[in-house]
Amino acid sequence: MNYCDITEINTPRLTLRKLKLSDAERFYEFAKDIRVSKYMNWITHSSVYDSENSIKRSIEAYEKGKYYRWGIALKENDTLIGIIQLLSFDEKRNSCSFAYMLSCEHWGNGYGTEALSAVIGFAFDSMAVDIIEADIFSENIASSKVLEKCGMTYTDTIKDKYEKNGAFHNADKYVITRDKYYSP
Repeated sequence: MNYCDITEINTPRLTLRKLKLSDAERFYEFAKDIRVSKYMNWITHSSVYDSENSIKRSIEAYEKGKYYRWGIALKENDTLIGIIQLLSFDEKRNSCSFAYMLSCEHWGNGYGTEALSAVIGFAFDSMAVDIIEADIFSENIASSKVLEKCGMTYTDTIKDKYEKNGAFHNADKYVITRDKYYSP
């Protein structure tokens, strides 16, 4: 694995960039939405203070390196519409996973697929990982479609992987390998 600096990534409609404190209000707008956090393994933000603290932790982590969390912003006006992050690095397997969230007002426009495709490209091209995995709540049909559009393949269902709001939830596992990514 080639740890490198996090870089800004541009796609046709999006800029994936480091988070900044001025994003806190906008971050809070979607992080407080239970529709956004429904399938996330974290608690819905209850105040802008939660969002500010999350961003502050990100800013500190950027300076230490080996931290890959981007704000997803509309290229036309730099409005933050989501977050995407590489995580769970496994040097023995040369693998990682990711998590993302997107403001529900921007669902259904292909932004999730566009952002994830760019981050998958970054992981394979810049970091030289061999495997990218994701475990998503089995009920999260929209995310499974995004993963499949990005070339990921369903491999397994993990029973009771996540506990949220007092209930256990199965997780569907998806994978894409370097070989598959680069094959025609």
